Amino acid sequence: MKDQSLRVLIVEDSEDDTLLVLRALKKGGYNPLYERVETSAAMKKALKEKQWDIILCDYKMPKFSGKQAIALLKETNIDIPLIIVSGTVGEETAIECMRSGAHDYVMKDSLSRLCPAIARELEETEVRNKQRQAENTLREGEEKYRTILENIEEGYYEVDIKGNFTFFNDSMCRILGYPQEEMMGMNNRQFTDKENAKKLFKTFNEVYRTGESTKEVDWQIIRKDGNKRYIEVSVSLQKNSSGQPIGFQGIARDITERKKVEESLKKSEEQYRLLADNMTEHIWLMDLNTIKTIYVSPSVEKMYGYTSDEIIKLSLKKILTAESLQKMLDTFSTEMPKALANPLPYVHTYSLELQAFHKDGHLLWIENALSILRDKNGKPAFMLGETRDITDRKRAEKALQESEDRFRRISSITSDINYSCSTKEDGRFSINWMIGATERISGYSIEEIKAQRCWRFLVVDEDLALFEKNVIDLAPGSHGLCELRIRHKNGGIVWITSYAECLMATEMPEHFILYGALVDITDRKRSEESLRQSEEKYRNILENMQEGYFELDLAGNYTFVNDAECRNIGYPKEELIGMNNRQYQDETNAQKMYQFFRRLFRTGEPVKALDVEIIRKNGTKNFNEVSVSLIRDAEGKPIGFRGISRDITERKRAEEALVKSEEKYRTILENIQEGYFEVDLSGNFTFFNDSLCRIIGYSKEELLGMNNR
Repeated sequence: MKDQSLRVLIVEDSEDDTLLVLRALKKGGYNPLYERVETSAAMKKALKEKQWDIILCDYKMPKFSGKQAIALLKETNIDIPLIIVSGTVGEETAIECMRSGAHDYVMKDSLSRLCPAIARELEETEVRNKQRQAENTLREGEEKYRTILENIEEGYYEVDIKGNFTFFNDSMCRILGYPQEEMMGMNNRQFTDKENAKKLFKTFNEVYRTGESTKEVDWQIIRKDGNKRYIEVSVSLQKNSSGQPIGFQGIARDITERKKVEESLKKSEEQYRLLADNMTEHIWLMDLNTIKTIYVSPSVEKMYGYTSDEIIKLSLKKILTAESLQKMLDTFSTEMPKALANPLPYVHTYSLELQAFHKDGHLLWIENALSILRDKNGKPAFMLGETRDITDRKRAEKALQESEDRFRRISSITSDINYSCSTKEDGRFSINWMIGATERISGYSIEEIKAQRCWRFLVVDEDLALFEKNVIDLAPGSHGLCELRIRHKNGGIVWITSYAECLMATEMPEHFILYGALVDITDRKRSEESLRQSEEKYRNILENMQEGYFELDLAGNYTFVNDAECRNIGYPKEELIGMNNRQYQDETNAQKMYQFFRRLFRTGEPVKALDVEIIRKNGTKNFNEVSVSLIRDAEGKPIGFRGISRDITERKRAEEALVKSEEKYRTILENIQEGYFEVDLSGNFTFFNDSLCRIIGYSKEELLGMNNR
């Protein structure tokens, strides 16, 4: 194996003794990179200019001493182990050096002890360094995680099996109206009446019995100030590492305003019906379950010439033009799913301008405002429509459009670049005019872009198909809207939103005019990507809150933990973040963890169900079962580790008790005078004590497996 590199600062006045030390280091498997100093100034200079793994110091020199070297190292506040290597120091002097700050002492005539002492001190130094790093990271991570919980609008809570609060955020305090010191330990049935308390108990009991989470359960609460509010709560079961239920957790939100809207809608239904029957516009109501119109206000006759009973029986094909009917169907297919997914009891969806037939056959323009109504269970039940005659308005709009068409289009587009293109005799594009920040967005001047006759040359190859579809290939009367990338003159990539609208040229019907706008959205795109990465990270964390979740850097220092991990390890977050994962283990287990993470980093293969012995902050020893995988950045480079842990202490203690019991009885058997033996069904010895060996006269090696015949 290749020798381990070791940076050694040797404080020694003898060149010969230095060579003896170097020879011992090489013999012990080290490849020393060293510097020898013999004065205080030289040592101070070496510590300042270079980094060292170990300091080997003679105790007595003409110009310097080991005691002075220890004091100088303390002044620098650098954590480097110092070992006294001397031929003159006595035992009392060596002990005094250890008390002053030396980590060990080795006599020059016993240099075989030097390399083991160095190996031990290097490991202990690494543990101390990682502990300091862990403490710093812990403070940063705790603040980050606390900020997440304290800044969400919803209340977060945890209660024990009896329903007593064990943890909650500030939003939960605001919802219930109690300060933190009063809420801690309060039972969740204290802030509601008997009827709602029964409902609350039933919900939590069902979650406990089935283990299945419940969402969107609502009940009435009584705040500390006496005000009654409605909250909507989700409930899920919390379990310990053994799978035993220990409590509940969930999210709560105040839905009082929504309840008021529902109640108001219920009370005023009759009032609205009277209003609908007497207004000039007509109101209609469709049952979404049967897809049938169940009500049309009498005012419909003023608009269409049909009575309410007549128009309910008519097909939409008899009422709307073919183009308007298709427009309505297309809008329904895209907008209706969004409206149905909205949980509010009353949702205004959209408005449609359509052409309809009057009973006498003439056309009229109508505007339909559509809304979704929900039943008392919150399910979409009805579509409410309000229709008004806008024929006169459409005529006025058309006249205004024809007189101010170009300027209306320019003023209605708020963007960074506006332009107009048209086709020429040869069918190619030509830019009529262009205004805006072309140089800022693309790096090209308006003249340079106009010289190309179209801004197609700016679009990156991968987005050309999108550009063709939403700009070049637009049919007259249509418009296109898309997000695509262009290449800046300096080679950089810029994200833009492109809006284009195609019209027939009034003076040349065989040609068309394209009006368009370009808006720089590069910053928004960058923000969206950053937000996506951040949301993905914290979503993964919060989804695993039932078990301990942790993240480590490549050195094994905690960078993020959840509450369950703190309970498993036995440290508060402010101490655990930044702590090295080997810090709360003894030397043997720490080395085991180091080898485990080293193998994981090298192979990249996730490891599941690794048992780890830990020493909690209070000194007790626990066992955790850990599953760990690599964290990689966007380029696939490892940047840390993430994992799940669970407490398996009780299982381990049972296993240890079994081992101790077996050892106890084995000791008894080995010390009794009588011979004890166990044989299999064939009579072959499988176990026996020393007394049986003495009685039979065979050694253990001979007797094991021998047949009793």
